[in-house]
Amino acid sequence: MRNKELAAVFRKTVRPADIILLILCTGLILFLSFRIYGKKGNSDLVEIRMKDDVWVYSLDTDRIIELKTDIGPIVIEIGDRSVRVKESCCEEKICVRTGAVSKPGQWIACLPSGVMITIISNGTEEGPDETAY
Repeated sequence: MRNKELAAVFRKTVRPADIILLILCTGLILFLSFRIYGKKGNSDLVEIRMKDDVWVYSLDTDRIIELKTDIGPIVIEIGDRSVRVKESCCEEKICVRTGAVSKPGQWIACLPSGVMITIISNGTEEGPDETAY
């Protein structure tokens, strides 16, 4: 009996216009969320440093890069908007075990071979944003 009473009260207080307004507000919130927090216009970049050489690649293009270092080759894979060291000739292979990085500021270093891989932002923002405080 209680459920029937609640259903009757719900039917009397909630009108079709209320449901339409709720759907429109939900749609507006979703649209603004994707617009504000969605993918930025500029893609992030991968910066690879070895001694005095610097190479910059886009994360949008999948590729395999093989570098010849003093201790042997190192294979870097860019794919799925991330970068990782696929193979390295160093002893401990910490660079390989680091896995893939994809966010600006993340990095991978292979100290024995002297290779530093950093994700850098291609956006126009400089300095920390409001979430850093």
